[in-house]
Amino acid sequence: MATVIKGGPIVWNTVQDRIPPGGYKSVYVVGPSLKDAAITVTAHGLPGIVDQRLAVVQTATRTEPNPNAPSVDILIQNTGPNECPYTRVDVGSIRA
Repeated sequence: MATVIKGGPIVWNTVQDRIPPGGYKSVYVVGPSLKDAAITVTAHGLPGIVDQRLAVVQTATRTEPNPNAPSVDILIQNTGPNECPYTRVDVGSIRA
């Protein structure tokens, strides 16, 4: 039976975390639940404030420098017409 672990939400909402229209933000998440698992990542703007469309355009897992604390690198793009002042990321892992 598969085991599903949901991580998050992880929120970035400071001034330096803002993503301009068409811009990108690179983040990473560390966690032992990411080891030897299938990873899912979703990104969301703050609903109801402005038109914010975020896309996860790339993910990459790594086990260096600590193989017991793997991480996932996440590249998020703001595909909407407005600056995104708030980014929420959910990371899930599925292990057979």
